[in-house]
Amino acid sequence: INAEYGGGSETMFFCRSSLRSVQAQTLAPTLFQRTRLPRWSPRVPRFPPGSRAVFDIHIKRKKKIIKSEKPKNVEEVINNILYNSPEIVEEEEKRHILSVLVNNEAGVLSRVSGVLAGVGFNIDSVVGARTESPLITRMTIILHGKKSQIDNARKLLEDLVPVWAVLDYTNTNNIERELVFVKVSLTESHDDPMSSSSNVKFLKISELVRVFDAKVLDLTPESVLVELAAKSSRVNSFIQLLKPFGILDLARTGAMVVPRDKYHEEKDEDIEISASPKVDATSLPPG
Repeated sequence: INAEYGGGSETMFFCRSSLRSVQAQTLAPTLFQRTRLPRWSPRVPRFPPGSRAVFDIHIKRKKKIIKSEKPKNVEEVINNILYNSPEIVEEEEKRHILSVLVNNEAGVLSRVSGVLAGVGFNIDSVVGARTESPLITRMTIILHGKKSQIDNARKLLEDLVPVWAVLDYTNTNNIERELVFVKVSLTESHDDPMSSSSNVKFLKISELVRVFDAKVLDLTPESVLVELAAKSSRVNSFIQLLKPFGILDLARTGAMVVPRDKYHEEKDEDIEISASPKVDATSLPPG
């Protein structure tokens, strides 16, 4: 083979096998480019320039491939739901007043208290007495609990045979009274009953009796017996103020509740009726 380069020439000698390999190396790239397209470029049909098909293909090439997110675990899904869910507001325990109308027969009180004890209630106070009918007894029960628990207790009480009705006076406009007897000491262990300290204690107790509109039922050199009829909250305050003097004995009746008429709009307030109403002087005759 004569090869010319740089203005000169050179003669090269090859055997047939080496010549075939040289021809394959020189001709293979050209044949591959003419017969095959690269793997990364798809075969696209030719369209005339400016056609709609060329525009669509151009838009498809520029679209970004959105990778699908990995599926979340079960724990992540549950935590996300719990985090975005609203908080559950628990019911607060409050004081409830129940008025139960029952038959005036033996064992009714034990059956009613047994039902409430089975639900898990501790009765704060219970007052039972006959009504205008000697066959019917009204029981006023004070409980502390949630509204759902109170509703469940009402349904259980209504299922009892001797029970006629169960009324809830918690949110009604009613009159509530409780009677309490308190015996307070006037002396100390080392003092004389007629000493000056006893007189000072009696004066202070008398002032509390006047402020709370209570009554002194009995007085001895050692103690004084006081009576108060008021709301349960007022009774509790009165007892707390008498504790520093030394309470010897105490007895409470429990709350009694009667609903007001719809005419009165005031709630938990006593209506004072004056015996001598005011008279307008301009309406009187002259002289």
